[in-house]
Amino acid sequence: MGHWGELLVDELAARFPHADRDRLAALAQAAGTEIETLAGQSFGPAKRNSVSVSTCGLPFVELPGLLIGSQECASGMRPIPDPVDRQRATIVQVGPVPHPGPVLQPVTGAVPVASALRAAGGLVHAAAQAGVLSRDFMLAWLGQFPPAERTAFLQELADPSYRVHVPVATGGGDGWWFQITRRLLWITPAADEQRLVEPLFPDADRALRRLVAVEPLLVAGRVTSHPADWAIAVRIWPSAVRPAGRPWRHLASAIHEHGIPVLSLDPESTAEEIQCQILLLAHWHKYVGAGVPEIAGVIAAAYPQAVERIARATRAPDTRAAAALLFEGLLQPGFDPAMGAEAARHYVNRKATIAIRNHRKTTDGAVRPWEALGVSERRYYKLLNQFAPKTGTRYEVDADVLEKIRSHLISRDQKTETHAAAMELLQERGFSYAAARKWLQRHDYSEALTASPRSKRSRH
Repeated sequence: MGHWGELLVDELAARFPHADRDRLAALAQAAGTEIETLAGQSFGPAKRNSVSVSTCGLPFVELPGLLIGSQECASGMRPIPDPVDRQRATIVQVGPVPHPGPVLQPVTGAVPVASALRAAGGLVHAAAQAGVLSRDFMLAWLGQFPPAERTAFLQELADPSYRVHVPVATGGGDGWWFQITRRLLWITPAADEQRLVEPLFPDADRALRRLVAVEPLLVAGRVTSHPADWAIAVRIWPSAVRPAGRPWRHLASAIHEHGIPVLSLDPESTAEEIQCQILLLAHWHKYVGAGVPEIAGVIAAAYPQAVERIARATRAPDTRAAAALLFEGLLQPGFDPAMGAEAARHYVNRKATIAIRNHRKTTDGAVRPWEALGVSERRYYKLLNQFAPKTGTRYEVDADVLEKIRSHLISRDQKTETHAAAMELLQERGFSYAAARKWLQRHDYSEALTASPRSKRSRH
């Protein structure tokens, strides 16, 4: 059937009948591919493919889009219901959770989800600082094989149903297990992959350039029971900035509803920033609620300058209160992961500025010029663009400008009232609504007093 975006072509062709159909098909497929890359999974027709998985001893593996109960799993593979959509699973447990010591101590409880995600963020930062999220680590992992074994391994990897997830970093405690892995695969026409990939041998011959490592994946699972009863997957995107094809606000709701969270980091990312971003992602994707008190704390730790700026401007009693004001602006829709970690910092700073402005509007008691004119702030600035002179980026507003705007608004209101009265009069005199509108477009309002509708012509 082809890419699922092709299913939209008929609908687009009906809305834009004069557009070239091939062009519409290309646009639909490009949009569909972008959505799948941001979501991390395919939304096309369901496929039943058998796969064999190697996690190199780790307990969890990611199999997104698994419908619980409708697809059989191999013996020992236990799907973990998604905390948001209990009918589906993204994480499958394939083995027992490793224990660090020889004596197995029973786990009777676990720290809350928010605390566990902060710890997972610390693991991501440590892994990034150690360089194990890089291509060099993957090359070193392949280099541990003797040449003959490495050749046999790469030949097995050519089978698209054989999935190898390379261990990158692990950790755990307090009832939780964390792991970071990267999948190895050959890019072929049969490979159906919706993730960012990194060539391991970009300068090699054409055949070897097809060997890639998929974006790093963080899995956090609560292991107070077997199998685990709660798990989340977070994709890790590197510092390369990828320009977004369309505004994020048009994609955010769909990605947060159906996609796998994406964590953006770069060499400047601090542990606190990563921890904060993971908790915000968990909130946007509905894994944690807005009332989690730990969110304000991680925001204050991750962006101390922005929070201090809010605290100083609003005279907040403490940094947590200032961070809570900042969090109000971060409830929806979130920053675009395709723009990189630096863009996320700019996003937070911009939200801090907006929080300060909104606070001043509600507390200083001053009457805003748009309030005095009886219009919205958005409408006011549109009128300034029409009536006020501009110096650089600032409008020069004085009493004369405000009087011009007020006169314009009064004239508009009077015209609106006259138009409504003329419409009513014409309809009383026998005009239909459409005919009355058309008549007023061609005649002066004063002529409505004597206007009459055209007599209907009899048909022979």
